[in-house]
Amino acid sequence: MYNVLIVDDEAVQREYLREVIPSLDPRFTVAGEAADGEEALAWLAAHAADVLVTDIKMPVMDGLALCRIAYEQYPRMRRVILSGHEEFEYVREALVYKAEQYLLKPPGREAVRLLFAGLADDLERERGDARALRGLQSLSEEGRMQVGRRLLQALIAGAEAEIGTLFPLAYRMKIPLFEGEGLLLLLAIDESSMREQGVAPHERSLFDYILNQVTAELAQSTALAWTLFDSRERTAVLLSGTDPQALSAGAEALFGKIRQTMRDTAGLTLTGGASSLIEDVQQLDAAYAEAHAAVCRKYLEGGDTLYASGDGANSAADAFDTLVQAASAELSDPYGDRRAAYGRPALDALLPNGRKLDAACAYGLVAALLGELQRLAGGKRHSGQWAAAWQALDRAIPAGNPAVWTATALADACRSALAPLTAAGADPEPRPAFEAAERQLALNIRAYIDANYAEPISLALLSDKFRASQQHISTIFHKHAGTPYIRYMTRVRMDNAARLLSAHPDMKIFEVAERTGYANVKHFSYVFKKHFGVTPGEYGARE
Repeated sequence: MYNVLIVDDEAVQREYLREVIPSLDPRFTVAGEAADGEEALAWLAAHAADVLVTDIKMPVMDGLALCRIAYEQYPRMRRVILSGHEEFEYVREALVYKAEQYLLKPPGREAVRLLFAGLADDLERERGDARALRGLQSLSEEGRMQVGRRLLQALIAGAEAEIGTLFPLAYRMKIPLFEGEGLLLLLAIDESSMREQGVAPHERSLFDYILNQVTAELAQSTALAWTLFDSRERTAVLLSGTDPQALSAGAEALFGKIRQTMRDTAGLTLTGGASSLIEDVQQLDAAYAEAHAAVCRKYLEGGDTLYASGDGANSAADAFDTLVQAASAELSDPYGDRRAAYGRPALDALLPNGRKLDAACAYGLVAALLGELQRLAGGKRHSGQWAAAWQALDRAIPAGNPAVWTATALADACRSALAPLTAAGADPEPRPAFEAAERQLALNIRAYIDANYAEPISLALLSDKFRASQQHISTIFHKHAGTPYIRYMTRVRMDNAARLLSAHPDMKIFEVAERTGYANVKHFSYVFKKHFGVTPGEYGARE
């Protein structure tokens, strides 16, 4: 039931509304009446009303003055102007003070019915939202932390649809995600230390979980720290604060504590990667890319240390990611030349000018490759094949081997390790048909992105639509389009955003963001500047 206050200096008008409102919509009751604005304010001081219906022309205090004060003191109360005057100035001033409707006297029954039906729907939505908010705020602290972690993981992955859902939720739940500036710390257990301690590959997930729990416990003493898992089940820590120097020092100190604890309890060593400082949580995907690139330096320089972003780290990360893509593509191609060295171009890029690796780095690189392939497409091979692949790796790069490893030797080790995964299956279809099907799938995905870039698109959605695994779609698109699908989609969205800004310079930035597939305008602006080097506003102004 919603309470209505009627304010009119004409008693007959008050009586009419007192009778007609509840008869037309029983969700409302007339809880009070007043003859002028001052009397109405006195009533409101002692009672609650959901809807104020007021005449404009009244003695002592008119309806516009009443609406002005009510808007300031009772902002959630709906205000309805009722007057016999049709002048536009009355309507305009009424709207300034958030009157929901302007009715001419005497109002017809149908006009009253429609007005109060709309008000009731609005009030019910508001009450429902308030109940939902109270429910969210009453969640346990762990429940709130789960929402925060899910959002941060979505930001790392660039999952636009999930970001659009969780960001408003986290805001309404008042979850403290970020303060001042931030830094992302990414942690990975060194593969060579796992072999030294006799940890079997299938036990890796257990120790990754232990690392995550150790990190979460040690990070509790930090003012604002979030401990997360990334898609590779590595532990990431988002640290933020208002003192940049203390933030960097805190990340180093936290890494030192975690490394020592894992060494003491499990005999395992860690490599960490620290991003540069970011100013907004929307930049978390860029911070993650930097931290990942820093961690990849261990494949060249060894583990058991904390690497900072920069210093050529991107080249190692790009080479490793290309190596994964190349090996995955060759494994999925039943016509691949098994005499060729897997990912040789990527290894040449990783080890230019004849650079060599020691055995620990060599094993760590190939073990990381094998682990990533197993994560991406483990279900396509049976457990015996994966066990054989790990055994083949141990034979190809034996423990304690003092030899140094060139790109050629590493390619041979990759080929040996992955050979058990290439066991012949059913006779494949003729190669021309196979290649044509791949190219057509890539073309279909491109066409879908071109036509639907304004909608949430993810690998999971593409997998469902084109009835292929996510890894297959990712690999085939990269192979035939020459770029990862996410980069292609970003380019399409940015090109269309630039077109909109050029064609419609007066268009609001949030409108451009919505029309190009971004649920959050801050994230859109960040991606736009990263792509074009200028903000959307600067781009539109120069056109």
